[in-house]
Amino acid sequence: MRVLVMAELFETIIEKEDIQTARRRLSLHVEEVIKPSCKLEMAGVFADGRAPFFIMDVDSSSELMRLLGGPLLDCFRVTTRPICSFEELAEVFGS
Repeated sequence: MRVLVMAELFETIIEKEDIQTARRRLSLHVEEVIKPSCKLEMAGVFADGRAPFFIMDVDSSSELMRLLGGPLLDCFRVTTRPICSFEELAEVFGS
């Protein structure tokens, strides 16, 4: 299941040092846990802000939860959306 994961830093994290700490923790988590899992298809930030996003291909919601882990869930409001390609959409609707 392909999932779009969007993350937004909690509004309570406002001090420069705390923001830098959250960024470091996220970066380290991506390098040590998410990338090695081979579940990450794409990552970046939205052009209209500084919120990171990830497109991941996971087998279950529990796998997604394990991959996101503490650094993301502790510092960011995380929103997930299942995604499918136009080809998959055509199969569903028989077009």
